Amino acid sequence: MEEDNLPQAALAGRDESRVPWELVEDIVSYLDNRSIKSLRLTCRLFASLKLRINRVFLSPYSIDIQTFYDIAASDVYRPDIVEVVFDDAFLGYPLEDDDSYDTLPDSDSMYMSTDPIWLQLERNENVRQSIRRFGNDAGRLPKRLRKIQRAGAKLTVEDVSQFWLKLEKDQMNNISMGADVKAFRYALHHLPALRTVTVTPATHGFIFSPLYQTPLIRSIPMGMNYPLPQPWEKEKAIWRGYNMVTKTLAEENVHHHVSEFSVDAHYLHTGLSCRLFDEESEEYDDFRTILQQPNFKKLHLSLLVAGQENVNIRWPSFRTNLLRNAIAEAMQLEHFSMETDWDMDRIVQPPTLRTFLPIEGWANLKHFRLWNFPLRSADLILTLSRLPGLQSIELGFLDLFEQDNHHDLLNAMRDTLKLHKRPVPPRVRLGIMVPDVTYGRSEYLRGRAIWLDKEVEAFLYRDAENLFEPGRDTLARVMGVVRDAFDPTYEKPYAPPPPGLYHYNHFGPMYD
Repeated sequence: MEEDNLPQAALAGRDESRVPWELVEDIVSYLDNRSIKSLRLTCRLFASLKLRINRVFLSPYSIDIQTFYDIAASDVYRPDIVEVVFDDAFLGYPLEDDDSYDTLPDSDSMYMSTDPIWLQLERNENVRQSIRRFGNDAGRLPKRLRKIQRAGAKLTVEDVSQFWLKLEKDQMNNISMGADVKAFRYALHHLPALRTVTVTPATHGFIFSPLYQTPLIRSIPMGMNYPLPQPWEKEKAIWRGYNMVTKTLAEENVHHHVSEFSVDAHYLHTGLSCRLFDEESEEYDDFRTILQQPNFKKLHLSLLVAGQENVNIRWPSFRTNLLRNAIAEAMQLEHFSMETDWDMDRIVQPPTLRTFLPIEGWANLKHFRLWNFPLRSADLILTLSRLPGLQSIELGFLDLFEQDNHHDLLNAMRDTLKLHKRPVPPRVRLGIMVPDVTYGRSEYLRGRAIWLDKEVEAFLYRDAENLFEPGRDTLARVMGVVRDAFDPTYEKPYAPPPPGLYHYNHFGPMYD
């Protein structure tokens, strides 16, 4: 990313008979930051190589806050920063009804990390999840995970308790002082290229497979099996990071040019409660103000929808027009993405997409993504038909109601939408659940899916056969690639479970 990484004096003094410097620079461009750091230690010439940093992390932990300030205050690095990621997961200490983030616990015993029973239960659950993802056989584990587990074998429960107690205290102290709020406000005034803000509870991902390598996560002793921070809950108090970020962005709207906002649970069953859109509130107003930012381009929402489908409720958060009206403020929107924690209860069908999405105002929309949401095929086809400028469509874990199914959906995308006749046919991605013979559909591995991109595009654009059996969601043949959103090295051809072990249902490629 950087063309002039070395001082001119060093460049002028190099020996021209050696490898051309342009070739060295080209080689360095393929290295990650960890490798560049090692290279900088080898000699004075490489000591001034610049790290490639365009994203910074923030959270209520001192190590993240200090690193954040170091980068935001650097004349070398701050001009390149285009994204701030706020880690909104919460460590341990449970809030009761009368508790506040501004009130510190009276004693160490009030911190969850000092409860050995709770601590061991959390560690056991991590082991269970690790076995689910990689199996009992250590030989099946990726090499890096085997190394991590060997290192962690030397750490005791007491080691984990003391380390995590320190972090919990650090978190609560910084929250009480508003240290992360001040840091984020500072960034909005000092990062001229900042355009993307991401709020996520998924930073820690799964044990030994974090979503991001933040300064905090890099400081955790290798192999430590620790309680993963808690995801968002429905109460507003638990959305603290989201509330802080949106409030600050709204208050400082003349001092920044943020045009992309993401509330990203990253395939975990959590997110921002959709009850934010039940009625107008300060939190809703802040969200709407962000989308009013001139030239706002991209919005990603991970929403908690549990309970919306109850017979006596009937999806009220999606019928108030508040969500629709807020999104409509982004008149230049080009990228929209929504995923939910839908758990297949299928009690009451949600309203149509056009009830809560301002589709008629999306003349500039280029990218549309919908993940883990219940709907009718006709509703989706009608929505896509009104978005002729789409360049990409991503659909995943769709819960198709009534007699609808993936076979007929793909036929409609080809025959009704006639995507192949559009001036620029959009790229279409499709993800479906990996069958689990033990846990079933409600406990599928979060972040892992069968991707059918090549097969879908072959069907839509090259007259290949439909991927699914007629009138069903069952794959017609073995196909697809399994990927893991928390482990970029994990990719393998999909192999179905043995015959007779799993039975058909509407949510994924089940086998009789």
